[in-house]
Parts: sequence; C-alpha cells; structure tokens
Amino acid sequence: MMRERIYCGLDLGSQSIKSSAVKTRSGGHAEILGVHESPTVGLKKTSIADLNELSEAIHQNLKNLAKKINLKIKDIQLGIGGHFIESRYSHAVVPLLDKGGKAITRGDIRNVNQHARLLGIKMEEEMLHDFPQNYTVDDIINTSSDPLGLYGRKLGVNSLLIFTKVALASNIIRAVNQVGFEASRMTFSSLCCAQHVLNKKSRNDGCIFIDVGASTADILIFKDNVLRQIDIIHLGGDHVTKNIAQSLNLPFDLAEDIKKSYAVALADDAKKTGEILIKRDANYMPIRREKIYEAIEPEITKLVNAISNTIQSSGLSDKLAGGIVVGGGGALLPGFIERVEETTKMASMMGRIGAAASGVNNAVVFGAAISLAQGATSRLADFSVSPQPRGHVKNVFHRIRELYEEYF
Repeated sequence: MMRERIYCGLDLGSQSIKSSAVKTRSGGHAEILGVHESPTVGLKKTSIADLNELSEAIHQNLKNLAKKINLKIKDIQLGIGGHFIESRYSHAVVPLLDKGGKAITRGDIRNVNQHARLLGIKMEEEMLHDFPQNYTVDDIINTSSDPLGLYGRKLGVNSLLIFTKVALASNIIRAVNQVGFEASRMTFSSLCCAQHVLNKKSRNDGCIFIDVGASTADILIFKDNVLRQIDIIHLGGDHVTKNIAQSLNLPFDLAEDIKKSYAVALADDAKKTGEILIKRDANYMPIRREKIYEAIEPEITKLVNAISNTIQSSGLSDKLAGGIVVGGGGALLPGFIERVEETTKMASMMGRIGAAASGVNNAVVFGAAISLAQGATSRLADFSVSPQPRGHVKNVFHRIRELYEEYF
C-alpha cells in the first residue's frame, strides 16, 4: 500500500507570497494539489516594516490555498528569496592529533565543517545552508572531495555558506507562528527550486540555474554536483514594469498587466505585432508594441549582461556543459531565454517542475513554492560534498568504529 503525505510550501518574495500544496507517495511520485499567489505586505526592502501586516498576508494566502484544496494546513516549508540572502566562503583547519597523524574519520570531517561554519558566520547572522567545496589534508587539496580514511596530521575545508540576518529570520518565523502556522524549516527558495529543476547529470557536467523574481535574479552555479557559487543580481521583473510605467506614463498595475500580456524581449517580435489598445480611464489609448519593447530593452540588456558577467567571473564558463536553466516569472517573458542564450553563448532553456500539475497554469512561476513542498523530506544534501549519513544503524556502527580508531 502506497503511503500518501501532503506538504505545503510557502515562498516569501518581496512583492508576492506564493504557496503550494503537494501530495507525495512512496516511490517519489508527487502531485500538485493547488497553488495560490497574493501580494506581500508588511515588508520594506530587506526588513519587516509591519509584523502584523505580514502575518495577516501569510494567513490570508494559506487560508485561500486551504480553501482551494479543501484541506487544513498547519505546517509549512518556508522559503525566502534572494533579497534576504547573503553568501560567503569560509576556510577552517583542525589538527587531527597533537603528535603524529591518524586516519580521517567522519567525526573529523564533521568537526572541520563545524569550525568553518563558526568562523564564517557573525553573531547577527543565521546560517541556512553550508556546502563544503573541497578538503585539504596536510595542505594538499583532496580532489576526490571526500578525505575519509586518508592519513594526515591536519584537515582543512573550504565551504560556501548561505545565510540571512538573525533578526529577519526570527521575525519571519514569528509572523508565521502568530497566525497559527508552524514552519518546519527555512530555506533559500532558489536553492530548493534548483534541487528539483536540475538533474544530477547536468549538475555534475556543470550548469547554471537562474531564478528571475520581482526584485532579484538569483544565479546558482554547479559543477561536479556541487554548488560552487551564488550571485544575487538586484534586477528583476519589477524593474522592467517600472520602465514601462515611466516610459508610457502609466500606473504600475496597468504596466504590469501590459508586461505580462504584450512585452517581448526580442526586437523582431516587437516589430511584427503592430498596436494594442489599452483602457485608460473612460477612453482607449493605442500603444505600439515597439514602444513597449523600447521601454524594457535597457533593463533586459542590463540583466542579461549582469548574468553573463557573473558566469565569466566564476572561472567556470568553459566547464559548464549542462548549459543554463531559467526559472521564476522572468522565464515567461517571450524572448528572454533567447536573449540569455545569445549573450552568454550557452544553451538555455526553461526550468520544468518534476510534479504532476492539475490545472496549474505557468507552474514555473510557482517553482519555488512547489519545490519547497516537494523537498519537505530533503536536507538539500545533493549539492554538498560533505559525506552524508547512511541511516541510523549504520551511523551507530560507524560512530563506534570512529571512537575505536580515535583512541586505539
């Protein structure tokens, strides 16, 4: 008999809250039961302006989702966007013995990883994820990325840390809790989405995931199945909308509707489509599609150039055979993926969510929320070279063996 579980993911963005409910079965099958999107209120840039407003926004979003799927929601998997995220690299070295050397155990690896986390994070920061890049044994880089069993006198690690501010994380959790919900964990939304959009082969060959949201484009670079670099570009869909609003003298909400319905990122497409009519007050006003293209072109150019610069500066541009995968609302702008491909000279495609969707339009927009729900039982270990646990019984056995090796 297949066991079914229902999980809820909530992606807290700067402009909108997206939630999803996913039913999972043993064997890995997942079905999207429903999604919901509503405006974010109570946030101001990278801080909380009104805790009660944010709580009520979260409450209304989850209430509407629960109504759609006719199920009660209590526990959520919470994700936060790139505007709340920071990252840095950290390095640590620990001695293996006071004198002489020894074979490296899993306990030693856990110890050096913990030191890298402690050295890399400040008091006011809350770490969400850490990803060891490589280990050194007696200052020699271990190219296999797993030093277990090697003999040496000291062990070092280079790690990529992903973190947010303690106060921000605490206040977001409080906003969730005070309206009766529990957050099992807090995750970087784009990272969780990448986990479900990218397959292991492309991550191993080297690939890039770009999550284009309202205020940021989050770039995650993978190689040898390890998350190697994160870059948060502070350009997104809202910047495109603001350019339309300013250039055509329109309200933001109307400019957003025009962007979703008529904007294109390729000049040839804009020239072929002629005029559109939009209702302004009691009258209809004609706008040439070329004018819309001209309004967004500067922001699109800035964004694709920033993406290209990040890739070039990573030092991995010639080692990313898996190409580029684009997610988030930006993936839906006609011609944007082609612009990315043209500028970066890398094969680019839209991300696909690996779950059955019933009646969910534009699932890529809800990619993070769906992935958060799907990833409820995952620890995001796929992107880490740090040796992972092998189950409770085997862990006990390995721990006994480590203690024996440590002292005898």
